[in-house]
This record gives sequence, C-alpha cells and structure tokens, in this order.
Amino acid sequence: MFDRLKSRHADYFGISCDISCLVCGLPVADLSASHHSNEMSPKTAQATHDHVLCTIFAAMDISKLDQLTNLSAGFKAYLYDCDGTLADNMGAHKDTYIKVAASKGHVIEGDIIDELAGWPVIKVIEEINKKYQTSFDPQEFKDLKYKLFLEEYIEHTLPVAHVVNHLKAHAGQIKIGVVSGSGRVAVEKTLRVLGIDHLVEVMVCAGETQNGKPFPDPFLKAAELLNVDPANCLVFEDGEAGTIAAEAAGMKWVRIDQL
Repeated sequence: MFDRLKSRHADYFGISCDISCLVCGLPVADLSASHHSNEMSPKTAQATHDHVLCTIFAAMDISKLDQLTNLSAGFKAYLYDCDGTLADNMGAHKDTYIKVAASKGHVIEGDIIDELAGWPVIKVIEEINKKYQTSFDPQEFKDLKYKLFLEEYIEHTLPVAHVVNHLKAHAGQIKIGVVSGSGRVAVEKTLRVLGIDHLVEVMVCAGETQNGKPFPDPFLKAAELLNVDPANCLVFEDGEAGTIAAEAAGMKWVRIDQL
C-alpha cells in the first residue's frame, strides 16, 4: 500500500525530508511497505498513510480540491457519500433525530449520530433504542425524521465546497455515483439543492440493497450499475461505516473530513 501511494504521489514524496511519518518519525521519502508491514493493520496503515499525505499537502499549501484531485487520479468511477460528504448537513440530521426523540419525551445526544454516520436511518434508530433503552418504532421515527428534515432543513443545505467542486470538475470524464444511507427522496432533493443532481449517473440509497453500510452491498451495486470493476472505483466518505463498506467492496477510499 505504501509503495503504491509513494509511486502515485512521487512528486510529493520527493519534497523536504523534514516532513516525517506520523508513526515512526522517519522522513516521508523513506516510507516503504516493508518498513510498516509488521507494525500495523492494513486499515491503520491506510489511515496513517492518508494522514502523511495530508501533512505533505498542507506543507505544500495545496488546496483541499487539489488534494482530492491528486488523490483520485487513475480511477474510472467516483462514488460519493451524500450527507456530510457532498452536503454540509450532518448538524441538521442530528437535530432531527434529537427533536423527534424529544417530541416523544426522550433526550438523546448527537454523539451516537456521529458514531453511526453513514448507517441507514432504521439501523441508527435501532442502536438508539439499545443505548437509551427506548422503544421507538424505527419506521415511525424514520418517517417523522424525514418529514421534519424535508420541511425545515433541506432547502438550507450548503455544499462541502471542495467535494462538490471535485464532482463538477470530473463529471462527463469519470463515471459518477452517489451512495447514501439516507432515503432516495431526501438524497435526490439534496442533490437538487446543491445543483448537481444532473451530473450524477447512478444513486444507491437506503433500503435499495439487502444490507447497507458498513456492508459492501451499496458500493457493489453502484459499481454494477456503472459497469465499472470495484477495483477501479474510488469512494469519498466522511464516516467509518462508509470506509469499512468500501474496503469490503474492494475499493479505495478518501476521508474528505481528514484533509
């Protein structure tokens, strides 16, 4: 993995030896797969390598859009998460969970929503029931949540600018898909508000595969619809459920919130 990234980003690994690996402290230019292979899991290795690359990019004063462009070279399809990745709306989603729970006489904290970012709403509600010992009906809660979100929040959705601009810059050149743990109605409207719905070739949303994130099913379905091998797809995510799903699907990924 380290050799692959070193090769792809050779220009960046050739800069000042003052930039060091976040794990071992050695110059980034000396990174090798063999050096780290016995020290960390593949998942930790990729996360560490992403951090090293971001350290390099920051030192070179490269914009987040340019970072995404550099990291995403060589793929045939881009699969973007929606909430928190294309849309700066995770605060709104947390508010809707909290308000629906409050309307039923329960207080919940937003941290569980952050922890389960990318999960289908039904699954999030099931986890809320476990944590808070509540008995919310998942389907009823989901319907109330989406009604509140669509009526009071969605029209005010703002873009995550560097991710939306990355999608716009590559539409028509690279196949584009959106893979979300939210329902199709909400995702379609969010993309319309962001002005990018016409650029998205396929969408896979909550309930459209047997399993949602963190299982690979949604990403594999998107690759199938786009007729692209999973190994040639790059996933853009802001949550662990999405990156776990991407890895299980045999896809590389970028955490846009860690740039």
